[in-house]
Amino acid sequence: MKLKARINKGVTLLTLSIAIVVIIIISTATINMVLGDGGIASQSKKASDTTANVTFEDEKKMNSILEEYTNVIKEDGEMQLSVPMSSQDIAKYAKRYYGAEVKGYECENNGVQKWRIFYADNSNIYLIADDYISYDKAPNGKNGTPVTKGDSDYQISFNNVINDYSGGAKYIKENSKGIKWLNQYLEKYEENTNENIKATAYMMDTNIWSTYAGEDAEYAIGGPTLEMYCESYKDTHQSKYLECGNINSNGYQIRWYGGSWDYGQNGVANDYNEIYIKPNTSKTTSMWIASPSDYSKDFIMNVDYNGDLGTNEYSHNLQGLRPIVCLKSEIKLEKQPDGTFTILKKNKL
Repeated sequence: MKLKARINKGVTLLTLSIAIVVIIIISTATINMVLGDGGIASQSKKASDTTANVTFEDEKKMNSILEEYTNVIKEDGEMQLSVPMSSQDIAKYAKRYYGAEVKGYECENNGVQKWRIFYADNSNIYLIADDYISYDKAPNGKNGTPVTKGDSDYQISFNNVINDYSGGAKYIKENSKGIKWLNQYLEKYEENTNENIKATAYMMDTNIWSTYAGEDAEYAIGGPTLEMYCESYKDTHQSKYLECGNINSNGYQIRWYGGSWDYGQNGVANDYNEIYIKPNTSKTTSMWIASPSDYSKDFIMNVDYNGDLGTNEYSHNLQGLRPIVCLKSEIKLEKQPDGTFTILKKNKL
């Protein structure tokens, strides 16, 4: 029994000695790690100095931004800086910005007194005339033929001007800068010369509508195409939106998402500052849409004051035109305290 006790005691002393040696080694290493050159304390000081420098540089940049953008706007209950907004920014917040007035856009033709944001994608912002243009502000066709005036100065039909566009779809494809917005039809019927595609060619002729394309614009056309109209409406009405397609040689059909195709649909909402419909009928009752209708080779799309998106013959004279402007891809907008936007000039970018 005594022998066993001495053995246990010996093991205990040996273990204690080893533990002490290990603790000393660890302590020495820890001290060097914390206090030595390149240790934690030294690195912490360097990191602190670096952070201070980065913070100072960031502060200088922020002050520069604050000096340049001094306009402050109140939106959604919060104070925000008015900074340049690209087409991607507008598209991301379509429900907030579509329909807003854009000031400072200038062009040769003074037929439009106010422009509004109609659509934006990853490349461009599109503006629409706030109201119908008068007959004398609509350009003549490519051969000089004027459009036909209706009972009021704002009612326009295409009785004679279609004669300037005998090439029909081919003319659009070869001459219009806005062909991507008639892509579904042109892919299938690029040789079509129906009367309705001739009238569409007049509205899509970016050469004659160039008087509405100022220095900030890539091009202008006589009104939204059905494809553009549906894309814009989808951005702002995501739970119930319009689709166009089911095309034949005459033109497009439309439907509410998940519904049945037809040449017309009702129920277009009167919102977003009337970019989709004009309920006031003092000038005219309907807006021409720059797209042929499947209903007949003579019929073009239009949207009425009461929200009926349908079709009418190219010679019908109760419709009006609201030009569309495609801004250059580099153009940005600046939000103002009153909710409007201004064209941001290059010297402020």
